[in-house]
Amino acid sequence: MLNTILGNWAKLVAPKPLVVLFDEVDVLEDAAMVSFLRQLRSGFGERGAGSFPVSIALVGMRDLKDYLVSAKDGKPVNRGSPFNIKEDSAVLSNFSQEDITHLFAQRTVETGQEITKEALVMGSIQRSTMDSQLPI
Repeated sequence: MLNTILGNWAKLVAPKPLVVLFDEVDVLEDAAMVSFLRQLRSGFGERGAGSFPVSIALVGMRDLKDYLVSAKDGKPVNRGSPFNIKEDSAVLSNFSQEDITHLFAQRTVETGQEITKEALVMGSIQRSTMDSQLPI
């Protein structure tokens, strides 16, 4: 079903290539995850503009390769697999206060809308409160 939907979507946007990002994919577990990956794999060989997405990003908090390794009783993922994800996996950490200040400064230059220091401090307080509530 997913394979068909993605194929139809690729046809709709052709001749442009379709790139799809699936967010929160790591909430899938067991049979649901296996089914999802099998459906993506079934279209992998046909990928290309007008046929199937040329690239698919699976975004989440967990590394999908770790899930695949645990699902295979600790055996490494086959390097020839269409899911040799770890090669292109990236980990993004939380923004620091310095990062936030820099990003908002860029936004102010682009939009002309000033962000007050008080707002930046409040955002920092909220972020650290949320971080402290996350399970470790």
